[in-house]
Amino acid sequence: MYEPRQGIAGASARLLRNQKGIAAVEFALIVPILLLSYLGATDVTQGLAIDRKLGQVASTVSDLVAQEGSITRDEVHAFFQSGIAIMRPFDFENTKLRLTIVEVNGSSTEVTGATARNWEIDASNGETYELPSDLLTLSDERYVVVAEVSYDYSPMFGTVFNSTVPLGQRSLHVTRKDVGEFGFPPDGSPTGGGLIEDVVDAVDDVVDDVAGDEDEESGEDDGGSAGDGDDDGPGGPGGGWGGPGGWGGGCWGWRC
Repeated sequence: MYEPRQGIAGASARLLRNQKGIAAVEFALIVPILLLSYLGATDVTQGLAIDRKLGQVASTVSDLVAQEGSITRDEVHAFFQSGIAIMRPFDFENTKLRLTIVEVNGSSTEVTGATARNWEIDASNGETYELPSDLLTLSDERYVVVAEVSYDYSPMFGTVFNSTVPLGQRSLHVTRKDVGEFGFPPDGSPTGGGLIEDVVDAVDDVVDDVAGDEDEESGEDDGGSAGDGDDDGPGGPGGGWGGPGGWGGGCWGWRC
């Protein structure tokens, strides 16, 4: 005689022993977790890479400025442009930079120059700037160059971070040279060192030398053109350019 209870029990036992399709079920359960982990790791890795590059930009800018004997705002912004190569392949236009120069005298810290790119300036000349206490002794009677960099990181997938994450780095360097005045006023004109004047004088000297050489060459050409009856122009029987024999004593003309 057929009993319904035995039929249900047998079917349940066969279902529990059936292993068909178990791999597909496991895959369907674990795929969301694996996908979330992969996309989240990608966002975190990108953020860490940007943060590391921001540290390199801040360190490079502050180090370059600290090596100078005098500095202007335009020169600082030229140093800012060095961050283009450092930030690749990330967008440098989203990078905010700020530079502050601080004069240290004992426990006194006074701003002597401040400028920024894509960012507001948070300190003005003459204001007090807070520095780490251990740096005050090291930089006493010198200048400290503070470079700050910021970047608003937008995750690619937003699986772990679903909003913009602000990243930032700061680097401090003490000036390498013993200068009496270092910084720049609000208008960006140079202070100390006379760097701009030296460059202008050097350019003027080069221009004068070039003009003198051109005058000498024109005088030689005028004197040489008279009385050279055997010279039929460049490359002619007279040897052409370079006098008799041409360059190196050979003949480079069409009628050699």
